[in-house]
Amino acid sequence: MAKISTTYIRSIIYRLFITINIVLCSFIYIFLIFLPAKYKYKVLSYWPKIALYSAKFICGLNWTIKGIEHIPSNGDFIILSNHQSTWETLFFISILPKNVCYVYKRELHWIPFFGWGLALLNMIPINRSKGAAALRQMIKKWKNKLDGTHCLIIFPEGSRSPSNKIGKFKLGSAILALETKSNIVPVALNSGKFWKAGSIAIHPGDINVSIGPMIQIEKYTKAEEVTKSAYEWIKHELLKIETEDSKNS
Repeated sequence: MAKISTTYIRSIIYRLFITINIVLCSFIYIFLIFLPAKYKYKVLSYWPKIALYSAKFICGLNWTIKGIEHIPSNGDFIILSNHQSTWETLFFISILPKNVCYVYKRELHWIPFFGWGLALLNMIPINRSKGAAALRQMIKKWKNKLDGTHCLIIFPEGSRSPSNKIGKFKLGSAILALETKSNIVPVALNSGKFWKAGSIAIHPGDINVSIGPMIQIEKYTKAEEVTKSAYEWIKHELLKIETEDSKNS
């Protein structure tokens, strides 16, 4: 009981800290509006780092990375990852050496402070209700960023899934990869085991992040084949993570 109480207290402290922090940062961000995009990114990307590392120090939420050598040092590429919690949205932008770009629903811009800062980052917001038009817009915007310095993050499930499940992958990310000739790096993670969607509690523990070998897009001609390759690797890797966790518990 005491352990559960401590977890909730730490979680509330963390959420209060992050809320106050983002409000304060928002006043600083006002002065960034007229800066070039690359300078906005450098400054704005500090907030996810603060949020990630404060979760580590306040809530005890650590992480272990396997396969970091699969992240290419040159060229643009796409990361396809399963999606279980808020944690991975903080993790990728904080840890990866590239300029990280997310595909996300445009409605996030309406969230006070957080959404306003997100809008300044020049990423790829989409209107999901537009279907094919949203995909075309996504392809166009990603093509405009292909300069060798960017990494595009896509959660192909479309929404968060429970920690022991993986949702069906949508084809849009594979079509994007084929159209732009962008290689794919699959990532599997189990963040939802500790930071569940819709829960106040953030439990201490060690999130496993497994980065897979690059999927060379030139070997494929159909989006279904690309999607299956990424899905099968992530699904298999999640099973391995779950099995290892069971052995160690």
